[in-house]
Amino acid sequence: MTLETPGQPRLLWGFFCDYFLIDISGKHSYIGVFEQIAARAFPAEHKIMHVVWALQGRPGGQAHGLLTLWSPDNEIILSTDEAPVQFNEEGRALVVNALYGVRLPRPGRYTAVLELDRRPASELPLTVIELRG
Repeated sequence: MTLETPGQPRLLWGFFCDYFLIDISGKHSYIGVFEQIAARAFPAEHKIMHVVWALQGRPGGQAHGLLTLWSPDNEIILSTDEAPVQFNEEGRALVVNALYGVRLPRPGRYTAVLELDRRPASELPLTVIELRG
């Protein structure tokens, strides 16, 4: 979901994936794109995930971004450090957050929120389910 404010950067697309790579020619590869995680027991831990956001903003502009992952109970699971986001001459930027050892206390709907310049810019839902049997 995009939380648009006039004049602010906007989300073009975003998703979770297991791995994100940039090859020697600059081509991006996304491996294991997902919207749902399943676990047999809770709390669960997801060893590594990447959250990838493509943004449109002011050409040549810059913002400061951070990601916060919220639990189904509206508690902060993790928050990244603030980092610069540089928009190219076409006004596009790619933000990739690598998250390690993400602890998921229970099944439910988690939400990754991207803030730019301390304002919510976008959010991505992540469904966590319990495997039975």
